[in-house]
Amino acid sequence: MQQISTDPISPLGLCGYVGFWDFLTRRVRIGIAAFDDGRCCKLASTVLHEASHLRLFKGTERNAYKLEKDCFGCGTGKPPAN
Repeated sequence: MQQISTDPISPLGLCGYVGFWDFLTRRVRIGIAAFDDGRCCKLASTVLHEASHLRLFKGTERNAYKLEKDCFGCGTGKPPAN
């Protein structure tokens, strides 16, 4: 990973995100909410979650949430139900 940027205006107040262009340029965006453990668990888990999206074919939400659970004990290990 070459760049991590904080993005206080990330869409919908997300903890972080990786968009199509970010994937191509290998950039992870971390929202301001990621610094609030009550909203996004640990900052390191958010960075790991978003960085995992840069993995080709394995960068799914399911795998990202599983990594957060396995490495940091965050959440259920599954994406939240909408």
